[in-house]
Amino acid sequence: MISVLERRREIGLRRALGATRRQIRGQFLAESVLLSGLGGLVGVVIGVGATAGYALSQG
Repeated sequence: MISVLERRREIGLRRALGATRRQIRGQFLAESVLLSGLGGLVGVVIGVGATAGYALSQG
């Protein structure tokens, strides 16, 4: 919701250029899925690195 409020001008411009509400909704959904996936991937990489580092230090 916050990202929509912060990007009202962009949404207005896209609507003025002919974008449908469905296309704008799809853009926000795609962005949120992409950011969530990247965040999860970064978390997994950091977790594996921390676990490997801990295992090596105990070894």
